[in-house]
Amino acid sequence: MNTKTIALRLKLLPAVPPDGPHWSLVGMPHEGLAAAEAEISVLELEAEVLDHRVVRRQTALLMEELEAFSARGARTPGGAWWLHVHHVPVRRLLGQFVRKLLLLNSWTPFAQAPGPIQPAAREGLVDVRDGSAREYRHYTVTWSGVAYALGASAPGNPDHSARLRREAQSVEQPPSGTETVQPGGSAEVLAMSWSSRHAETLLPVLTELADRGLQSVLLDLATEPTQYAVPQRCPCVRIVRAPGSLLRTPAPFPA
Repeated sequence: MNTKTIALRLKLLPAVPPDGPHWSLVGMPHEGLAAAEAEISVLELEAEVLDHRVVRRQTALLMEELEAFSARGARTPGGAWWLHVHHVPVRRLLGQFVRKLLLLNSWTPFAQAPGPIQPAAREGLVDVRDGSAREYRHYTVTWSGVAYALGASAPGNPDHSARLRREAQSVEQPPSGTETVQPGGSAEVLAMSWSSRHAETLLPVLTELADRGLQSVLLDLATEPTQYAVPQRCPCVRIVRAPGSLLRTPAPFPA
């Protein structure tokens, strides 16, 4: 079952007739593309107000479809199903997709005359957006990504935006004073963190335990260099970096 079929079944979109007008995205580059019969104003769409309860409800329904369709499509090296490990970022990404579909559906010009949408030239299908929580990478679907998910051809559109590709390629070494996971050794307390803010809440507790004579290991699961736990002076608290491939889904990623 493809994305367009799911969107129609969940009533996120009106039915698109085969002879409907071809829409283009206003303000986006369309070099080399045929002229569209109508234009979608992205600024007008983004100005629309949605009921967040509807967005959450429809996102939950779409997650159920994804669970049934491809939750068991791949495992991580540790043996966990990919959707179990990546549930939160996937749900947030689908939430952005649902939001854009609902905006499109509520925009009167498109609702009255739905039709195929042209992706913008060379725009990535998935991008990252700014967010208040630094420890998370906030993924979003671009409007070209929405057009592609609804069946448009996008041979010149990369899967990821330039910004997302840069962030994915920026690999830095962990701070000095940390070590990678090695077999052997023992500790009485094992803690895990996935962001510097989380580590900051754990370290005082681990230090207190160290004062009571309990040795601790903090397993740092952060994937962003800016979110690595800062090494402590107390030798009773070891910070160990988990290998970056621990939670990575092996290729090919399920469609």
